[in-house]
Amino acid sequence: MIRKFLLISLLLFIPALALAEAMPLSNTDFTLCVGDEAFSLGTDVTPLIAALDAYCDEPLTMSESDSCMFSGKDREFENSDVLLGTYPIGADGTDQLESILVMTDRFTTARGAAVGMTLSDIYDLYGEEGVTDYDQLVYTTGDLSPIISFTFDPSTEVVTSWFLFRNTAN
Repeated sequence: MIRKFLLISLLLFIPALALAEAMPLSNTDFTLCVGDEAFSLGTDVTPLIAALDAYCDEPLTMSESDSCMFSGKDREFENSDVLLGTYPIGADGTDQLESILVMTDRFTTARGAAVGMTLSDIYDLYGEEGVTDYDQLVYTTGDLSPIISFTFDPSTEVVTSWFLFRNTAN
């Protein structure tokens, strides 16, 4: 699944992130803004799905597989704008938001970052302490989770997507 590919790709950054000075980020920085609402990692995905269904022109589709870490199903919800990854938690197996991949300029981070911005714009919002490796600019808290990663075109330094991830293994 796409989420597993992105996770593996981001794990390659962990040694470099450990050497970098962490940005003073707070939990509110790891949110997806849909209109006037903000949605955080590690929360029930149901309100976000409802907001996206109302906001987007295209409905979300769902795929699922047995969770290898939890009792229940890991699920992905996607359309051409966004991909959400969830994991089941609790007695009722509520889908908790683990990852968000944003592929269009329709949504922003809590600090206002969006697809289409330049790296200079991102530095203005987050500082220059992130770790850059070819086409990825990654910021994290001191404990390496959660993370926010901006993918950019190396020739233009324009952001083409951004990704929020919360490590649920810890």
